[in-house]
Amino acid sequence: KKEALIITARKLLQIIYAIYVHNTPYDPKRVFVAQPTK
Repeated sequence: KKEALIITARKLLQIIYAIYVHNTPYDPKRVFVAQPTK
């Protein structure tokens, strides 16, 4: 339970940081895009 909370918080912080650094508006289409597998 605590691990899931930490994982979710980290994901949100990464999104917020990327928005701040790149000075772009939030785009939900870019957030949950599946990464291509090798």
